[in-house]
Amino acid sequence: MAGPFCILISLFRTISIQDDTIFINEVHYQNTGPDVTEFVEVAFVTGYSLAGVRLLFYDGGTGSVYKTTNLATDLSISDDDPANGFTFASYSVYSFQNQVRNGPDAIALVDGSDTIIDFISYGGEVTASDGPAFGQTARLMEVVEASNANPTSSLQLGGSGFRPTEFTWQGSQTATPASVNSGQTITCPNSAIGNTPLILSSERQSVRERLDGLEIVPPSP
Repeated sequence: MAGPFCILISLFRTISIQDDTIFINEVHYQNTGPDVTEFVEVAFVTGYSLAGVRLLFYDGGTGSVYKTTNLATDLSISDDDPANGFTFASYSVYSFQNQVRNGPDAIALVDGSDTIIDFISYGGEVTASDGPAFGQTARLMEVVEASNANPTSSLQLGGSGFRPTEFTWQGSQTATPASVNSGQTITCPNSAIGNTPLILSSERQSVRERLDGLEIVPPSP
């Protein structure tokens, strides 16, 4: 289980909220010239164990796995973002012998027990015919990269939320590997305690900064 990242402030107490969220956050699979800058970024609550977690690349024509990236051991660049409690890890997935295919194809995020955490496709619908995602149809991104895309561009999740289904895939724009996406705000889950507001960590302010200058006046007896 990951460490706390959202902080709930009430008048007399501070409550930490935990979560084990992880999802595919950014993809670059195609550009003009050699696709040497191909990468997939995964976002997860800081402290989440990547042991056994893999990216499986599915061929859209056959539905079979053609490539695997192990998140705990394969080369990546990553950054912990204290402002929102997430880590953004970007994995270079280019291989001259086995490049990421240009679609319609799919990418699955799988944990150590072969449970599908996230499963996305680009360029068209893809249903897996083998591997942990067997029989499942990937969630279509509904945006694609053009064959003449800039090598420094990518497709990114945007909007406000905490889980992948709360965001929307945005069209090609300048890549942001190992950092929060352009147009993306990470927000804390809804409070389970009435309408008590949560501090939104994506506002890039520490709790202390948010509380500076705040004066709490106790009620009169």
